[in-house]
Amino acid sequence: QSYAKYGANMDDTTSFQAYHNTYRTKETDAAVEATSGEVATCNGELISCYYFSTSPGVTNDLSSWGNGESNYIACAGFEFSEGLDLTKDEDFSRFMTSQKISYDAVSNYYRWKAVLDISTVREKEKGALQSIIVKQRNAGGYVTKLELSYENKKEILLKETEIRKVLGLYLQELILQNEQVRTDLSRLPSACFEVLVNADGQIVLRGGGNGHGIGMSQYGANNLAKKGYNAYQILKYFYANTKYARINPEYYK
Repeated sequence: QSYAKYGANMDDTTSFQAYHNTYRTKETDAAVEATSGEVATCNGELISCYYFSTSPGVTNDLSSWGNGESNYIACAGFEFSEGLDLTKDEDFSRFMTSQKISYDAVSNYYRWKAVLDISTVREKEKGALQSIIVKQRNAGGYVTKLELSYENKKEILLKETEIRKVLGLYLQELILQNEQVRTDLSRLPSACFEVLVNADGQIVLRGGGNGHGIGMSQYGANNLAKKGYNAYQILKYFYANTKYARINPEYYK
């Protein structure tokens, strides 16, 4: 109800997903009309349909937000992990360098490298950043515990938003899958990465995906549709144990 005084329910930001004021089309109008009044539920309750841009082949779960377990939000896409245990660094590294093509592989953010310059920022109390160590990953390979060693102290980061924001302070350039180089970003695309240190001491993060990774991947959903999946099959792929029902029209008039 944040925008009730404006007669609105959302804004054009990533808080609700930036739609860039795109014009309506007959296809989207038809989709809206065909599903008007339909809701997604789990155990009789409405679900929170989190979604994001691109997964690295496997989606994330709520452990990245410290929110515990969910009956409908779980890692999806394990068919592309080739039986690897992505909580383990060695298996995760193999997954990042594998040639397995997932539903998200057409996105330029499917795989990327982030070059960090840790000499650019010196925290007043903590001093300069000296090392970055991944302490824990979840089942999808997303970092859920990151240790940062500064000159004067160590710090542990546990949530993906914080990890992406803090490491973004040191982001010098991001090299996308198509070799495009971005130098205008202030945070990491995702918290799904491994830490590499070059011979000259430069830190490079090898990672994949764009966004928090929780729920439905938009690139993944688009390619599932191209493979013939219908809307409900796509939703069930990303949101487990869900049902879809039409609510009483009087309720939403």
